[in-house]
Amino acid sequence: MEINASSATVKRRLDRMQEKNVINMAMEWHPSNSDMLVPQFHLRLRPGTDKARLAGEIMNRSGGRMLFFASFWNLPDFAYCVAWGRTSNEIAEMAEQVRKGEGISSLMINNVIKEYEFETWRDKLVRERVGPHSVRNGS
Repeated sequence: MEINASSATVKRRLDRMQEKNVINMAMEWHPSNSDMLVPQFHLRLRPGTDKARLAGEIMNRSGGRMLFFASFWNLPDFAYCVAWGRTSNEIAEMAEQVRKGEGISSLMINNVIKEYEFETWRDKLVRERVGPHSVRNGS
C-alpha cells in the first residue's frame, strides 16, 4: 500500500498519534511458533514491596532475557515477568536470579505452550474504517 508521504511526515503523524494515545505500537508474536522457551514468573510479594524498584532490579539482573515486568493495582502482592531462554537450565538460572529480588516471597514458573488472540473493539474499528486489507488478517 502506497501512502504518498515523506518519512518525516509519517514520523510526525505517528508521534502525534502516540502523544494522543490513539495508536498502540505492538507486534503479534507467537512464542509457541519459535524454538524458545517463554516462561512467565508469577511473583508473590511481601507487603510494602516497591514494585518499580523491583522491576528495575529484575530487568537489570536478567542479562537482556527479560521481556517485561507487570503488576496490577488491584493485586498489591502479585507481579509477573516474562522471559525467554533456550533451555530449561537457562530458565531455572533466571528464576534463581529473580527469586533473589528484594520483596519476593515466592516464585512460580508458568511456561507458555500455546497462545490465543481475541479480536478487540480496536480491531473491529480498523476493519470497518480500512476495510478487509487490515494487517491482522494478513492481507
